[in-house]
Amino acid sequence: IQRRDGATGRLLATSGGFVGVVDPALGGAFANRLWVSEATGTSGYVEQLNATSLKPSRTAPVGSSEQPSNGIRANVIDRVLWITDPGAGASLNYCGDPRTGRPRLALPLAPRRGAFVTADARRVYYLRAPYDNALMSLQIPAGCR
Repeated sequence: IQRRDGATGRLLATSGGFVGVVDPALGGAFANRLWVSEATGTSGYVEQLNATSLKPSRTAPVGSSEQPSNGIRANVIDRVLWITDPGAGASLNYCGDPRTGRPRLALPLAPRRGAFVTADARRVYYLRAPYDNALMSLQIPAGCR
């Protein structure tokens, strides 16, 4: 991952390497923190980087040791961190603090059994099942704010 000057293209910072089956996915930024998802083959994880230096933060990566999966993702949307992993349990499907990564509340059962798509200021949007095309929504639980 690189950070460049928007006007000149000059390289300002580079992250360390990622060893995975695909390039890391950027999941959003908040308060000088950048969330990244990485699929590794069998033990994907999400990690927080300092947005200026692109070095890993002191926050421990979420994922790989808890339940091996390549489906884990981190998304920062409207000041909420969404950690999601289709089919995984509550520990890998939650809304959290985008500064620390700490869980605030497990996602309700329906999105955990389905697949998180996105959220907005009021609703969570998810597929009814991981490979289903029926888009469902529910109000964001108050504990996520």
